[in-house]
Amino acid sequence: MKTPGAELHKLIPDFFQTPGCGCTRYSKQMDAWGWEGCWVRFDEIVDYLFGKAREIGYLKVVPDFAMRVVLRRLVRRALDNCLDN
Repeated sequence: MKTPGAELHKLIPDFFQTPGCGCTRYSKQMDAWGWEGCWVRFDEIVDYLFGKAREIGYLKVVPDFAMRVVLRRLVRRALDNCLDN
């Protein structure tokens, strides 16, 4: 069975996952929420990822609106992947 956190973790390139970034912990939290819980918290998840992306500083040249579009698509794809059997 596919889980939302694990699916999202697969979609985020390794070079964005830095030691201490909290990716693994948040991935497990998303898995605990399950598909429905993540769907309800969709904007919260996007906000968390946006904050982490800005905190890490890799994407300072990307406008905020574009970053949010990309993150929304990643979260949506992760949730959709959970529905694929």
